[in-house]
Amino acid sequence: MLAGLRALLLLANENQQQFDALPDDVWIRWLPAIAQQQHYNETVEFRFLLATAIKRVPEAATSEILKAIERENHKDDTLWILYKLGDEFDAKVGVELLARLDKAPRLKTKCAAQLLNACIDAGIPSGLDQARRWIPRQPPRQNRRRTLALEASRLLLLKGNSKDWPALWNLIQRDVVFGKALFGRISYEHHHAFPPLIKAITPRSVGLLWEWMLAQYPAAEDPDRSRGGSITARWAVADFRDSLVSSLADRGTVEACQELERLKSKFPQFEWFDWVLARAKEQTRRNSWQPLSPTQLFQLASNPRNRLVQNADQLLAVVCDALDEIQRKLHAETPAAQFLWNTDRPKEEEAISDWVKIELEGLLLSRAIILNREVQIHIGDKTDIHVDAISRGSPNAEFERVKVIIEVKGCWNPDQKTAMRNQLLKRYLAQNDCTHGIFLLAWFLCDHWAANDRRRRQMKFPTRSKAEEYFKAQAAHLSTALIRLRAIVLDATIPSVRRRNARTSGRRQKRKGRLKAKK
Repeated sequence: MLAGLRALLLLANENQQQFDALPDDVWIRWLPAIAQQQHYNETVEFRFLLATAIKRVPEAATSEILKAIERENHKDDTLWILYKLGDEFDAKVGVELLARLDKAPRLKTKCAAQLLNACIDAGIPSGLDQARRWIPRQPPRQNRRRTLALEASRLLLLKGNSKDWPALWNLIQRDVVFGKALFGRISYEHHHAFPPLIKAITPRSVGLLWEWMLAQYPAAEDPDRSRGGSITARWAVADFRDSLVSSLADRGTVEACQELERLKSKFPQFEWFDWVLARAKEQTRRNSWQPLSPTQLFQLASNPRNRLVQNADQLLAVVCDALDEIQRKLHAETPAAQFLWNTDRPKEEEAISDWVKIELEGLLLSRAIILNREVQIHIGDKTDIHVDAISRGSPNAEFERVKVIIEVKGCWNPDQKTAMRNQLLKRYLAQNDCTHGIFLLAWFLCDHWAANDRRRRQMKFPTRSKAEEYFKAQAAHLSTALIRLRAIVLDATIPSVRRRNARTSGRRQKRKGRLKAKK
């Protein structure tokens, strides 16, 4: 028998024309051998013979395949004939195979599940309808019905559409054990391959599924995934649970952002929601990006100071440029540094923050250098400055908003070395769905500063360059693929000549006072 099959393969390789001319009765005579012979490492060759037989004598081939199914179902729990059919086979054969599922004697549970799986993988149109019929309204108690419902649910998650979700979700909610078996298998067998059906359902449905998964698989019970190692079933299901939230961020839609907002509010213990939400909003902005209008393009070309801001990176660059201009203004011909001093003492941090805000408003708002966005600048918690840029005329203004937060510190602040991490990153950025920030240190150490000011004795760095080197390195260290931090040390010192002039002026005022008193 095997020699005859090898002869058919040899003829196909050596003389295709003669092979194609073989009469139908030859194929009918050799069909039992083709169906029964174990293929082992010759899978491709025997699939070719069976596919050719189906093409030449479809009715006889279908009948022989059904006979093979009966034999193998009676003998074992595996239908080997389905492996010979391969990933694609004739739709008419598939229809006959599916019809066998409803006939007596019924196939063994594993064989029935395997047959449905093969038909759906082959794209037989009625395969998914058969799977839908296996989804009961009430949780199945019988082992056979339960196993078939589990297989059908798995196939619908992989091949179905959004209309299939309500029936699956109903079953999952009613039968927790069934739901855990389903997602335990899906997450382990298809690790890192997200079920297409989950991508098709609404963001709210994904959020509810994540809540269900969290209840069944608490994050506190997750294995340590930081060290690598073999993927266990519990590890895989934790990855799947987390990927649900990540998939919402990847959608980049207003509805997905709103669902993440809801989850963040309901589960405040998970601080990482801030970063996921920020990523979701960034993706939403990318998806809703609008090209420049001709007017904006000409405005941009007409003035080198004009800017376009399409993301937070660009807004960060614009704000840094504005702070550089403020730095130049502090030591211009008419220096503005004097406005940050109370005679011979630096002003408090709140006053410095207010002054920087006023200057930014003059640069970014009054001059209107950002063409495509409306800029809003406001003080947050005492010394942090919020710079928001909103798309003009956008129907989704909140999701078209890009932000930069500036944390202002005086060079005497005792917490300055930890403020970038503990305040700017973990507090101001995290609480405001913001991923871009600037740590601004106002530097005052100079001879003009009164020696008896206790704040002067709290200095952490001997020179401005040392402070700048430290904070720029810290900003680079804390920045990630999502978080962007910058550090600027603003030189607000007053040259010593001004201090001597101030002393001279003070003495003159005292002399005038004494002369008036004598008179």
